[in-house]
Amino acid sequence: MDEQKARLQEIVMNQARFIEAVYRFDSMYNSDYPDGNEAATISQIKEAHENFAGFGDTGEFTLARKLIGQTAQIDFILRHRHNQSDKPPPIPYSSNLAEPMRQALSGISGITIGLDYRGELVMAAHEPLPALGWGVVAKLDLAEVRAPFIRILGYWALFAILLVGVGTYLFYRVGSPIIRQLQASEADIKTTLNSIGDAVIACDCNSFITRMNPVAENLTGWRLEDAMGKPLPEVFKIVSSLTGETVASPMEKVLQDGVIVGLANHTDLIARDGSRIPIADSGAPIRGEQGQISGVVLVFRDVTEAYEKEKQLRESEARFRNLYLNAPIPYQSLDSDGRLISVNNAWLNTLGFTQFEQAEGKWFGDLLPESYQKLFQDRFPKFKERGETHNVEFEMIRADGIPIQVSFEGRVSRNNQGEFVQTHCLLTDITEKKQMEQQLRQAQKMEAVGALTGGIAHDFNNILGSIIGFNELARERLDDKHPVKSFLDHVHTGSLRAKELIAQLLSFSRQSDSTKTSLLLEPLVKETLKMIQATIPSSIEINPHLQGTSELTIHANATEIYQTLMNLCANAAFEMTESGGQIDISLEQVELDESQAQKKMLTSGDYVLLTVSDTGPGIPPENLNRIFDPFFTSKPVGEGTGLGLSVVHGIVKDCAGQIDVDSKLGQGTTFRIYLPLFHDQERESSSEVADESHASPASAVILLVDDEPTLVELSQAQLQLLGHQVIAHTESRAALSYFQENATAIDLVITDQAMPHLTGLDLIQKMRLIRPELPVIVCTGFSQSITPERIRQLGIQSLLMKPILKDDLHRAVQKALQKEA
Repeated sequence: MDEQKARLQEIVMNQARFIEAVYRFDSMYNSDYPDGNEAATISQIKEAHENFAGFGDTGEFTLARKLIGQTAQIDFILRHRHNQSDKPPPIPYSSNLAEPMRQALSGISGITIGLDYRGELVMAAHEPLPALGWGVVAKLDLAEVRAPFIRILGYWALFAILLVGVGTYLFYRVGSPIIRQLQASEADIKTTLNSIGDAVIACDCNSFITRMNPVAENLTGWRLEDAMGKPLPEVFKIVSSLTGETVASPMEKVLQDGVIVGLANHTDLIARDGSRIPIADSGAPIRGEQGQISGVVLVFRDVTEAYEKEKQLRESEARFRNLYLNAPIPYQSLDSDGRLISVNNAWLNTLGFTQFEQAEGKWFGDLLPESYQKLFQDRFPKFKERGETHNVEFEMIRADGIPIQVSFEGRVSRNNQGEFVQTHCLLTDITEKKQMEQQLRQAQKMEAVGALTGGIAHDFNNILGSIIGFNELARERLDDKHPVKSFLDHVHTGSLRAKELIAQLLSFSRQSDSTKTSLLLEPLVKETLKMIQATIPSSIEINPHLQGTSELTIHANATEIYQTLMNLCANAAFEMTESGGQIDISLEQVELDESQAQKKMLTSGDYVLLTVSDTGPGIPPENLNRIFDPFFTSKPVGEGTGLGLSVVHGIVKDCAGQIDVDSKLGQGTTFRIYLPLFHDQERESSSEVADESHASPASAVILLVDDEPTLVELSQAQLQLLGHQVIAHTESRAALSYFQENATAIDLVITDQAMPHLTGLDLIQKMRLIRPELPVIVCTGFSQSITPERIRQLGIQSLLMKPILKDDLHRAVQKALQKEA
């Protein structure tokens, strides 16, 4: 009976170590099994158990675990021999049944005689499985164990005298079936071992092979009968797949430390034929009844396919990592505290960093202006809760301190429990886009103001013309000592200022008469600087930088370019009146490519860059976007109209150019004007040739046409004072009828342009059909249809802009009549 106990205990211990080895292997390499590595172990044990029917008439293995709930229970894992149900019913842990299994689940190893799960008295060897929290039992019904010996005792009573001989005979004759049953049990264990899907090799403490399953035979290339008794390193040769160097067998570590040991990654098994097979391996100790190590079991598998998948995964990760790092759009990830944990190269370039370590761990708010930091602090928790945000625009500060405008798109990732992991955000630098939008808004605003100016200019000039003209007539009828004369002088001065203001408005809106020619810019700049130097304080120094610019030519109006330069320098000088400083003026030729030109809303090509810089106090940031607005001025009341820079803007735009401004408080302001380079050999200088004086012609018959009765009355009186005979009409069709009847009697026609029925140009064309050489003067307060080219085509002698002063009218009449003569 002691021999049976020992044999049962050895078998149950080997079975326990084997199960633990399978579990350790699954823990390391089957963690992705659908229900976990424990379920993987159960699956393999059940599969092997299907080929095991038990031993003897009643012998069997049972495997169970303890379930903790309202009532603790013993949950059997394997199908029972005496109960063919795939899932045996659990037994209360407090029951007196299944005593051997209760001992095993309590962590006790040994031999017990007690009731099994059926209530039958059995002899059982029980062993705990600490790694799993399970227990394993190998048992025989006690009746089967005792049956031979009971028969022996009966024979002993009848044949006492033959006790020794007969007892010996019976021991071998009757005990041998039990031994055969245990041998059958051993065969069943072998069957179980052979059913395992992984390779298994068992060794004794001296590293000699004792067991080997078919999978191990297939991988190593050794048959069991050839490998049995050989040293493990001779059969199980392993090397590093990276270096080819021999790797120490895990058996040595198991025997030394008595623990389960796994192989390092990238280990190859050298098969008997010399082929190399990537494997994953673990080793576990085999312990005896007293816990002593009696050998080692190795469990390993071919991981060629797994390694290939891992390689493909690494390559895929590398591709996506490379795609992420080199994506053209800036990308960043933040942790739950709003700190940077990942950025790509585009992000580094956009924010001015050279490597991630400079930004790693930074709080995102530190990259924002102070005014945005509190906003980020308040909104980041809401972003994490909501999970996404779109098209958020804000300002960031680059590493070099330069502010940029960005657009933000973001999402968050969460774990299986729905908890926040990190953000995934895209940033788009929209600085240039915002600048272009600002330029477009400015252009649209200027266009709108220009349209408004043109719309009111005609009516306003007519009104102002009446005031100026009749005031001039009244002043001429009074001597200098008349008390009213000084009042009329003030009216005249104010009217002239209003006339100048309208002229500036029309110049700003580019609806005044502007004749452009090819113009050498350097002589004009030098001439203008002489005028400026004479009008500014000596504490302000002017530094021209004009070397090598003598041939730079533009297509523009010389007076307008002069006015542009005068306005810019006058503004700079005004700001430095008290402190002094310097003004730098430079000319250079530049070439703008498609990208540069697009940013400035220009076409690509060659440009002349006129730069005016000063060392004054600078323009406050809040005023930069308004300096070109009409009537905006930072000067004291009475010091300026607010039209200077508006006029400059209009002149530059009319020349198909662009004006930019940079300013920093305390450092000064720089204006850059880009004007298209003009490639034409015919050039005109900036100076105007004065009109030659001529004697007044004799009295002439003048046909005067204007739809404003007041202006007709005024012009008629002025012309009559000059000695001319005036025939006046306020309706263009009536004037045409009169001319058709008296064409030869008319010496000169003076007509307004904007009239109902027939405009001034229409009227002239019809008159010229009758008399082609007819001298004509056209007056207008505003008309987009009158261009210098149209004037030349129609042979018009003069174009007068309302309001018209008496002297201007006199000179125009003289000029027209002289050419006629």
